Amino acid sequence: MTSCYAPLNTNGQGTQFRILHLLPGQPSDEVRCCLHQLGLDGNVSYDALSYTWGDLKGTKEISCDGHTLRVTTNLHTALRRVRSTTEVKHLWADGVCINQQDVNERGKQVQLMKSIFSNAKRVLIWLGEEDETSHRALELIGDLAKSVDRFLAEGGDMDDVDFNDPLAEKHFSCYKNPEQFTRLAALNTFTHRTWFARVWVVQEVSMAARAEIIYEDLNVDWEDFTVATKAYDNLNLHMVDHERVAYISLLRRAREEWLSGTHLELLSLLFRYRAFGATDPRDKVYGLDALTLHKHEALKVDYNIDVATLYRAVAKDVLQTEMDLTILSVPKRFAGDTIEGLPSWCPDWSFTRLCPGLGLAHSGNRPADIHDMRYNASGGSCLQEVHLRDNDTALGIDAVVLDEIAAIGPVLMTDRVPRTVYGSVRIPKCAFALADWTATAGLLSSTDSRPYVTGEPLADALMQTLVAQSTTESTEALRKDYSILQNFAALARLARWIPTFTPSFVAESMVSVAHRRLFGGKSDTMSYDFRVGLSSLTDRRVFRTAKGYIGLAGALVEVGDRVAVARGGKVPYVLREAEGGWTLKSDCYLRGIMNGEAYDESQLERLWLV
Repeated sequence: MTSCYAPLNTNGQGTQFRILHLLPGQPSDEVRCCLHQLGLDGNVSYDALSYTWGDLKGTKEISCDGHTLRVTTNLHTALRRVRSTTEVKHLWADGVCINQQDVNERGKQVQLMKSIFSNAKRVLIWLGEEDETSHRALELIGDLAKSVDRFLAEGGDMDDVDFNDPLAEKHFSCYKNPEQFTRLAALNTFTHRTWFARVWVVQEVSMAARAEIIYEDLNVDWEDFTVATKAYDNLNLHMVDHERVAYISLLRRAREEWLSGTHLELLSLLFRYRAFGATDPRDKVYGLDALTLHKHEALKVDYNIDVATLYRAVAKDVLQTEMDLTILSVPKRFAGDTIEGLPSWCPDWSFTRLCPGLGLAHSGNRPADIHDMRYNASGGSCLQEVHLRDNDTALGIDAVVLDEIAAIGPVLMTDRVPRTVYGSVRIPKCAFALADWTATAGLLSSTDSRPYVTGEPLADALMQTLVAQSTTESTEALRKDYSILQNFAALARLARWIPTFTPSFVAESMVSVAHRRLFGGKSDTMSYDFRVGLSSLTDRRVFRTAKGYIGLAGALVEVGDRVAVARGGKVPYVLREAEGGWTLKSDCYLRGIMNGEAYDESQLERLWLV
């Protein structure tokens, strides 16, 4: 079978790529196109298509230079949507313009993506096939964007907007009207489109001269879309899913940084966008290469190497560049199963669960950076050398083994807690684990005033552990917040008890009555600092050590695991003895040793992480 792909004429430069000329046609006509080679310095106007591949098993045929070419169903639909009925459209779409069967060509073309997308006249964002809610959602986006423009024109600040502000009430109160709920629910559905959580779109939308979402007769400007969803999120409007809007916020920030000339170090970049997915796990690295501050040999695109080899090379590069152990704080795969051949100390970048790093809550209006940890568990020490052996599969760290885990509480899986919203009452998700964690910490009652190992009350130590010591509030203010959380924990116990078949209005009435009794007219609002500090609890558990310390660690830790502080580490680590060394289970917060109190250079021993 002949192919529509003629070899790219590299001319020794490797800068040739293909543009497809999409031929005009009626909606029911076959998709027909032809390919033309172009140099990066070519003066040709074209649009670049940003889309998700979708199900690789579902494909459709198009005609390309007289040959039959199979493309994904989603791309086929997008080409039909972009196609004109009267004129040829010049377009770049990876599923057609790159020979996907040629691994070497694919690798070389990926390295040109930065130039391809930044040189395009527009980036057209295709989010998938329309449904009955899409048009409603995009019309709302247009209205919200206009409201934001008027709000800003009168001096409003979208980073600090809420309905306590009369100006915000003036411009956005209409969206609290129940008549808007159908449209707001449609927007919530719209934000769950797969495109928003794919890693390739980060650089595609960042580098665009102009980006537009395309849908039927509507083309929505990307900037309008992001300011509208920011208002939707910050104002906590009906049905907003903050976790889904977080992806859009990250995309907005990525574009702002690119346009301002801001670039991140490799680890910061991989950490920030780790929850974005990719069909090929190697693309979790390759898909961000163009955004890095420095070029890294480990990121040279090569689809002939396996995933574990690539991830090891990236980890080695980061360690040798940064000369500290921050990379060991990347959250680990929840279920414990990771890529074959990947050592426990190497981050598995294919892990896409949206869970925060430890103690990164307070980062202002910018996304959290893994380097923002406020801890200094090893006294500010730095790595003197990166020790690797066994073909870079074992990492040697110089550490002090401090303690052993004696008790563990349940893991807070925020996506698996019972219902949390009952009419006007919203129960914090961590309230569902608080009673178990209190018992794990050894607290006998809410009035227990026994001292912790540091001399402070045990209840205060647990309180600081829950926020991973990331708030600047006074102890008295934290105690007030914590008492509110304890009342919510009582509501959580009631919510667990309510049978799932109970009608919603009955459940809401029960929780509402209990809420009034518990709070008795007092405020049920915890401070912003405290609420944001609690974000570190996602996918973590409270534990207690044999020496009486309490801490916060990831889901994989078990009783009998050891807690160690290592040279070059900002936080302690939970390790487990294994054949040939130790396995890394989690970083952790351990109340009372986060500022070098337990670090002693004279007690260091070489531990090999495998």
